Order: sequence, then C-alpha cells, then structure tokens
Amino acid sequence: MTTATGNWLGRVNAAAGSYSTTFATQKAMFLKLFAGEVLTAFEEQNVMLPVTTVRSITSGKTAQFPALGRTTAEYHTPGEEILGGNIKTNEVTINIDDLLISSVFIDSLEETMNHYDVRGPYAQEIGAALAKRMDQNLLRLVDIGANVSLSPATVTGMEAGSLIDSGSTDLTDGDNVATYIFKCAQELDDNFIPADNRYVVLTPAMFYALIQSAKAVNRDWSPNTTGSYQDGSVFQVAGMNILKSSHIQTSNYTAATGENNSYVDGTNTANEPDNFASTQFLAFHSSAVGTVKLKDISIEAEYDMRRQGSLMVAKCAVGHGVLRPEACVKVYT
Repeated sequence: MTTATGNWLGRVNAAAGSYSTTFATQKAMFLKLFAGEVLTAFEEQNVMLPVTTVRSITSGKTAQFPALGRTTAEYHTPGEEILGGNIKTNEVTINIDDLLISSVFIDSLEETMNHYDVRGPYAQEIGAALAKRMDQNLLRLVDIGANVSLSPATVTGMEAGSLIDSGSTDLTDGDNVATYIFKCAQELDDNFIPADNRYVVLTPAMFYALIQSAKAVNRDWSPNTTGSYQDGSVFQVAGMNILKSSHIQTSNYTAATGENNSYVDGTNTANEPDNFASTQFLAFHSSAVGTVKLKDISIEAEYDMRRQGSLMVAKCAVGHGVLRPEACVKVYT
C-alpha cells in the first residue's frame, strides 16, 4: 500500500521528514502563531506601558533616568556680565526585577483527545497575565508617586505629587467623576506639567458612569465628539485621555519575591491617603513613571519527551519606578 504524501501544516516550506521528525521541525509554523497570539494578547490587555516612559538596555541590572529642574528669568543690567543660571539635576535609578514569566504545559495525549483548540486561549491567558502584572506595578507607582511622604520631589525645589480627597462624594455618578478629573487637571497645571500626554485611569464602574454623563459625552458641548454613548467610549475630559483598568490597587499589597523595586505603599495603615485601599482613581503625565527593559517579551515552546507534552513560556525582564512625582495625582477617600 502506498503511503500518502503528508501535507504537514506546521513545517516551513514543507520541510522533509517523517512524522517522527523532531518537534521543532513539525511545529515550526505553529510556534510562531502561538507567539503572535501571546504578543497580541499582551498589547490588547496592557494599558499602562504604552503611555509611560520606557527605556531599553542591552546589559546591566539598572538604568538611570535623568531629572531636570527649572530655572528662573531675570532682568539684565546694562554692562553687567551674564554668568548663566543654575538648573538643578538629579537622576532616578530603576532596577531590573527578576524574570517575569507566565507558562502553560499541554499534555500531548490530552490535546489529541480534546475536541477544541486550547493553544489560542492559552496564549491569550499567558499574554494577559504578563500585561496584568506590569499594569499593576505601574499603577501602584503612580499611586505612590502622588504621596509626598512616599515620593518626595526628585529635584530639590520641584513640586511633589498631589492628593485629592473626594470625601463622601459619590464617584459612581458620572458628573462627579468628571468634576474630579478637572480637579486632577488643575493639580497638574499647578505643578507645571505639560498639557499633552496626560492620562486618567478609572475603574470600570467609574468609566461607564462617566460615559453616561452629559458633561463627558455631549455633542452640544463637544461638537467634534470626545466619546460615544453607543460605543461605550470617552476619549478626553479636561484635555486628559481617559483609560479604563481593573488593575488599580485598592487593597494593601505585600512585596513579592523577585521584585527589586518597591511597589508597596510604605505604611499599609488603613484610612491613610497613602494606603492603596483609599484609592479611587489616578491621573498622571507620561513622564510620571518609567520602565527599563532588559529583555522584551519573548516566547519559548519545547516538547518534553520525558513528560510527553509541550511547555510554553512567555517571559520578560523589566523594572519600574517613579520618575516625576509632581506628575502623579491620586483621588482618594
């Protein structure tokens, strides 16, 4: 009996070999698809990384971010020598945290018997897991940066972060949310933060309440349309870009093993403004917090003959830190 010619979908350019060919040859195309799905899931789920300061390094365990102060202007006296002003400088050092991973193991027999594809959903999950952890760390840092007792001014004489007490205000009311976004914008103005690249991160409940607010989505007030009730979107309020995230820390957080930067609030005392449990929402400029990348997201997959299955790992080596506390605002209760 003649053996049919196999059309191996996973092989690059129909690479030669029998079914017993190595896993890498058999699944070459499948692995790249999996990798693409992981990266897509990460990009779709990650809110904070694209809107903050990112620096990549090729070696080392830390990176320095320069911080510049401001100078003053003065009137010149005729004939007097101009000596130049003084601009204070400082730097912020961010460490690389230990390797951040998300993995899944797929048993070959169970995958064969299974009646639906699992690799696509698994790729979504491990990509989302990396995105969630990065978002959580960056949002904690905006929270920490807003509190002067935790993040004093990087450059002497510059402003510190801003805390806005919402008191008993109902922030499930969209009009109230809009009011406090304007308060955040005013704080950033008072701290001389540039008007562009400002962001507000709301919880889903506040975000959808804001959409239902006539102040935020109103064609009479904003004829060019800053949002859509039908699409469930709102783009800007007070010139600030509106983001939605379920990753705002609203409970005490204990440092995890492998974190070489501080992502904790320092006191963990209830009912204090520097406690994560008091946080309602956050506002910041893109220069407020930074990320240093040693290894960007990469994906590995390998068939383990001893365990008769495939181990797939998504990983990255990054670290995060507060760069400009004066660009951080926290609305708290």
